[in-house]
Amino acid sequence: MIPRNQPIYPCFRTPPLNQNNPCDYWKPPHPGWTKINADGAWDLCTNKGGMGFIFRDHNHNVLFAAALHSNIFSAEEAEVRAIWAGVHKALEMNIKKVMIECDAEMVINKLKGGDFDGNWCTDALLKDLKEWLPKFESFTFTYIPRVCNIAAHELAQWGKTSMLDMFWSIPPLWLLPFIGKSPFIS
Repeated sequence: MIPRNQPIYPCFRTPPLNQNNPCDYWKPPHPGWTKINADGAWDLCTNKGGMGFIFRDHNHNVLFAAALHSNIFSAEEAEVRAIWAGVHKALEMNIKKVMIECDAEMVINKLKGGDFDGNWCTDALLKDLKEWLPKFESFTFTYIPRVCNIAAHELAQWGKTSMLDMFWSIPPLWLLPFIGKSPFIS
């Protein structure tokens, strides 16, 4: 269950590297809010897809993480499915204030604009989101660059390549470098 060798990204608690970029690292939500980072992955040749999402609070604590797999027909579908799964889990956990961050700018702009119409493989998911959002006290969608969404990206890649659905209330050791945590420091 250890992922392939990859470069280790900088600890996401460090200050920004470039003041012109809106995000060079993951930033925690405001107190009382839960931030859900979501990402989708898709292989055009095999139609294998993965979705990942991670819930964190204002103290950088991981509340929940998931890596999922599915046969998917587009990158957009993978991204929408990842957001859908994260929002569904937030409802199950009775979280009231949610910030969704994702590196799929087109999908985020669509949701921020209130456009919940999709193609044949995303329409039902988007309709669910439209129905679910009023159940939250507060809810936001934000586009972020991948470097700020690397934990969700790694979860999505893991789901795609492992072909397993996994859920964690404590992050797996292999994910720690991507969330800026050391297994030896609490």
